[in-house]
Amino acid sequence: MVEGGSKASERPDFIPYSIGPYTVFEKIGEGGMAEIFLAQRRIGLGTAQRVVLKRLLPYLAEDTDLVQALVHEAKVAARLGSGNVAQVIDLEEYDGTLYIEMEYIEGLDLNQILRLLTKHQLSVSLSFVFHVIAGMLSGVEAVHAVRNEDGSPMGLVHMDISPGNILVSFEGEVKICDFGIARSTARDIMDRSRNKIQGKFSYMSPEQAMGRDIDHRSDIFTCGIVMWELLTGRKMYRSEDPRDVYDMAVQAKVPQLPDRGFPDYPELHDILSHALRKDVDQRYGSARSFHEAVDEYVLKHGILRSQIEIGRFLTENFSEDILELRRIRERLIGSLAPLDEG
Repeated sequence: MVEGGSKASERPDFIPYSIGPYTVFEKIGEGGMAEIFLAQRRIGLGTAQRVVLKRLLPYLAEDTDLVQALVHEAKVAARLGSGNVAQVIDLEEYDGTLYIEMEYIEGLDLNQILRLLTKHQLSVSLSFVFHVIAGMLSGVEAVHAVRNEDGSPMGLVHMDISPGNILVSFEGEVKICDFGIARSTARDIMDRSRNKIQGKFSYMSPEQAMGRDIDHRSDIFTCGIVMWELLTGRKMYRSEDPRDVYDMAVQAKVPQLPDRGFPDYPELHDILSHALRKDVDQRYGSARSFHEAVDEYVLKHGILRSQIEIGRFLTENFSEDILELRRIRERLIGSLAPLDEG
């Protein structure tokens, strides 16, 4: 694994291209700091493994602070051993550019699932909702539990829990990903000197939106937002004007959870309200206690959670969408044969 980085040289921004043992064939995402690509890694004997690669955006690639943040992200993520966290495999440098190699998870992120539900005019069961919530909270628990090499708590906060960073595989696995802005309370990775507030206002705790110091309870608030949206099927902070969204986030203007016939609505409302308190000290003290409250509700009301059923739901309802995505990717991979032969 690379320990540091150097200035990026000119690098390919067209696809497909080869870099080190990888052949990059599809750009699958871009955020405020980095790009995400689908690639194949040659592993010998004519075989290849599909992986995900992450690199800083070209105009940020020579920012030494951000390069070090990427190194920090890879090192932290590599310490996470939870099945509900997307695994980092390695950090490599090629032609002066750092790449994080991550496991490839065949599935959809929660944003894609919500869009497909709207497209096909489908709703999801409480079983689906609470399966995703449980997986999300398990992943966040693992993030908060990471320790330094000396065994002391790292105090890690994800800072970017949102539907786009929650993956559901076609086997029904739920994993959180993207530690691009994760920080330790002991080591601030945020670039305060440039007064940057990182993350998405729609999924920020009020203290994060205001740029204040945060701890693990900030992630609890954002998990509450995701849970609210899964239960209601709509955004919690809704406005076309980003300034309005920012104001709602700062003031923690949480709409009343609609009563849609949920079992014991008052109890469910109380669970969410506990997670979405503006006062940090009034929230759940840990992701585990939030998770335990959700599990108690699920057990009390006989809500069955089945990973197999979730995977079946995705494939049965979105099979054509999934097949089209696979066809596109297979065509892209097929076009790479001349590159691999070289």
